[in-house]
Amino acid sequence: PARVPGRWALHQLCAVMLLFYCFGYVTRPFFAVYWQAVAQWNSEVAAGFVYALPGGIAMLALWWSRRARGAPDHRRGILAALLMCAAASALQGVENQWVILLGRVLFGWSIYQVTVRLDALMFEISTPERYAVDFSKVNIFQGAGNMLSAYGAGLLIAGFGQGMPFWTGALGLLLTAAVFAATLGRGAFNGPAAARPPR
Repeated sequence: PARVPGRWALHQLCAVMLLFYCFGYVTRPFFAVYWQAVAQWNSEVAAGFVYALPGGIAMLALWWSRRARGAPDHRRGILAALLMCAAASALQGVENQWVILLGRVLFGWSIYQVTVRLDALMFEISTPERYAVDFSKVNIFQGAGNMLSAYGAGLLIAGFGQGMPFWTGALGLLLTAAVFAATLGRGAFNGPAAARPPR
């Protein structure tokens, strides 16, 4: 595949970040209310535990990654984790508490992988003298994605019910994976050297 200039690659990363933070977190604002509506274990304590479960899984993933050996292939890992994240979001839309719990576990693992690897990819694309500027640009798109997710979740629930954010999130994450594969992910399965843009 053709090499992508570093500045253009950063703009592509910003677009992926916007999509990921919008669709990856659209399920978050009203999850506790959704759990209490569909689950048998619907106490406030149980809802809080299940809401926080992905954070605990992310901590486990952090511990596991510190034990892993060898340099990770960020592009390949991001694409696989985005697909897992989409599947996890869809599982949480099934109104069964056991399926939702499975979705929460997969969601916590995959959301950690995508978040960490996208940040690492920013440093791979950027240069040391531009780290601060480039990170600020990326952070703006992350914040914009979070705002869109919160606003969109309210609109989806008001118009289509409490399960709709999960299906929207799943489809949106598939879109994010497709955009990533078509831009920054090109060459992800041909080895790191083929995928790395020049600086």
